[in-house]
Amino acid sequence: MTDSENPLVSIGIPTYNRPDGLRRTLECMRGQSYGNLEIIVSDNASPDPRVGECLDECRAADPRVRVHVQPENRGAIDNFNFVLEQATGEYFLWAADDDEWSPTFIEDCLREFASAPPGTVAVALEAQYTRGPGRFEFFPEGRPFYAYASDRPAERLRHMLRYNYGNLYYSLFRREALSQDGATVFRCLDLKSFNEIPVLLFVMRQGNWRVSPRVGLYKSTTEPTYLQARWEMLGGRLPPVPMRVHLRDAFGNVLKYHLLALGDILSSLGRIRIGTLDVIGLRAMSCVLLGRHFLACLLRRKGRAF
Repeated sequence: MTDSENPLVSIGIPTYNRPDGLRRTLECMRGQSYGNLEIIVSDNASPDPRVGECLDECRAADPRVRVHVQPENRGAIDNFNFVLEQATGEYFLWAADDDEWSPTFIEDCLREFASAPPGTVAVALEAQYTRGPGRFEFFPEGRPFYAYASDRPAERLRHMLRYNYGNLYYSLFRREALSQDGATVFRCLDLKSFNEIPVLLFVMRQGNWRVSPRVGLYKSTTEPTYLQARWEMLGGRLPPVPMRVHLRDAFGNVLKYHLLALGDILSSLGRIRIGTLDVIGLRAMSCVLLGRHFLACLLRRKGRAF
């Protein structure tokens, strides 16, 4: 089998102080049906000694596992960037240290790449949210990407602004789509928040994104986070909360987060290679969409995303 038929896939696992989740993640990745992998783990100076024990065991059992232990905590963004910079594969996947994947996740993603239109740079499978051993009711997040394709970068960016969602972060990427002029996406964008939208825009500028209706990622979360994610897609009303708590959170944490995210989005659009008029239009669109989203959070109700 040639390299083109069996390309190297790099899996980057940034981890911090979650030994049980890390062990589960490593079991999922080491057990993939597709075998040509390099598994890069960066421990962000975890104080729990069980993290090191888990990594030592996995490294001894599987030569595909490469472990890096940071001397001090470098923050989440730098740790995500570190595993990307260590990767050498044609394809790259970030794997969170608290999720699970189907045994054929990578094989299924590569099959999607093979059947996707030319110029596809990222592929995702649908995600189902879980809590412990139980699974929440499934709802689709990626439907706008099931069959979408465009050869116009600005149109692709508008599509991503309208329909982005967090789990796209855990796609399988062509690694070259995560860099520009030899610098990784994080070094190009200089992000201040950990909002995923600037990274998604950076990738979407370079090509199309395909999502398969097949569920392959099982996303560990809490019930409030699941309800929020479901509301983002299906709309309706969020459960009521005491007004004082709601206003404090809305004009404190939620507003602060939206302003940081908007700043990163506007800044990143200036760093992505598109025309000046397109940048102006996309920045205006970002302000409108983020403003609408904040208003929906304030009112705790919204319409369907698609």
